Amino acid sequence: SAFSLDPGERTRTIELDLAASSMARLAGRPAPELAQIKGWKNGGPVKLADLKGKVVLLDFWGTWCGPCVGAMPELMEIHDTYKDRGLVVIAVHDDSVASIDDMDAKLTDIKKTVWSGRDLPFLVALDGGGPTPIARSTQTARGATTAAYGVYIFPTQILIDRHGNVIGERARGEMDQVLKLLDEN
Repeated sequence: SAFSLDPGERTRTIELDLAASSMARLAGRPAPELAQIKGWKNGGPVKLADLKGKVVLLDFWGTWCGPCVGAMPELMEIHDTYKDRGLVVIAVHDDSVASIDDMDAKLTDIKKTVWSGRDLPFLVALDGGGPTPIARSTQTARGATTAAYGVYIFPTQILIDRHGNVIGERARGEMDQVLKLLDEN
């Protein structure tokens, strides 16, 4: 709601009760486990707990999302460049496709026209659970894992350190955070 200052009033103290974002609540805490995954591509199933000692980059995406599809060549390059230094990329597809085969069918033309004929080289987890409320929010996500991370804007990338703790969102095109985590022991 709006407020205004009275004539002659130069300052006013107000209290705001703002809810923390899902990412603010997760940062520095153990990463929520991948839940209700209904399919895997390029390996799996994988538990985040088994990836301790690695830096994990979760990429929340969907075949329906133009910016997600357009960002995949960069993610493929990141995977190719840093997989041998301890980076694990997991693309978490929202619960908008029935199966990995359904997802792959939707990607047929995209592979040719956007990805230069290349397929996804990293782990892909197909989220399940249907529409799931995001805790402490009025938002709903398509999938249990997507909801656990509070993701409702796509694409969203989340970094997890070698100890299994959420660092926060990775800004597109920004590699400093990733490199810093890879250099830490």
